[in-house]
Amino acid sequence: MGARVIVDTFHHNLNPGDLKLEEAFKLAFATWSNIPKIHLSSQDNHKRPGSHSQKIKIKDFQKVVNALINIQWQKPLDIMIEAKSKEKAALKIMKILNLFSNDVKSKS
Repeated sequence: MGARVIVDTFHHNLNPGDLKLEEAFKLAFATWSNIPKIHLSSQDNHKRPGSHSQKIKIKDFQKVVNALINIQWQKPLDIMIEAKSKEKAALKIMKILNLFSNDVKSKS
């Protein structure tokens, strides 16, 4: 069929079935011939389960990073941020990535 699969980490957390996030990534990424995409969002703790937060929680981003490290993913990846305050959430993620990148460079 040739359909590409996108892992939505928020919905995976709500209903993972029998798949760990790493397994979901491997299966989904195999459907892409170019740069795969994932969706990243967090639960709004003040609303019903399944409601998106205004921002991305660090722990949710860290789960994605850990899963990518565990499957040894070293290729480009598009992360689509699903948050009510998209720009603020994206800037926060970029700041974290920059700090991580600088930390890795200083250790090499």
